[in-house]
Amino acid sequence: MSVVVELNPEVEDALKKKAAAQGSELDEYVAGVLKNHIDLGPTYEEIMSPLWKDFEESGITEKELNGLIERERQAHWAEKNKKNGNGG
Repeated sequence: MSVVVELNPEVEDALKKKAAAQGSELDEYVAGVLKNHIDLGPTYEEIMSPLWKDFEESGITEKELNGLIERERQAHWAEKNKKNGNGG
């Protein structure tokens, strides 16, 4: 998406100097300032990256992980039912 914004010369010069100080083009710098101002939060990839890394480093297969999750889900369900007096 493109947006045209009229800036007074002082603001334009200040933005150009800040962009240059960061080694960025003016449009990249302004887009970054706007994104940071809105604070969209981390992306899905940023949130999941540590989990994906840990999974890869663990050496466990997807099938093994699925089995582990299913066993824990069933154990949790059984414990919940036991506490609620449903007997399992």
